[in-house]
Amino acid sequence: MKYPVPFKQDVKNAFPTNEHLLRALEEGSEIVGRILEDEGHWSPNPQKVVELFDQGRQQEVYEAAKQRALARLLYSYWKKLDNSRE
Repeated sequence: MKYPVPFKQDVKNAFPTNEHLLRALEEGSEIVGRILEDEGHWSPNPQKVVELFDQGRQQEVYEAAKQRALARLLYSYWKKLDNSRE
C-alpha cells in the first residue's frame, strides 16, 4: 500500500524510535495497521499507577496514555486508508 505523505508524517512524528514500524511504513506494508493496533492497547497496572502518582510521576502516566490514544487515532486513520483500497 502506498501511504499518503500526511499519514506517514503523522506516524513518524508519533513513533520516531519504532524502527520496525518506520521500516514497514516505508515499505508500504500492511503490518503498519497491526503495529498501530498493538500500540493502542494499554491496560495499566493499577498498583503501578498509584506508585507513579505517589512518586510525583503523574506526567509519565499521562504521556503513556496520550501515546496510546494517538496510536488508536492513527490506527483509525489506517483502517480508513485500508478500506478505501477495496
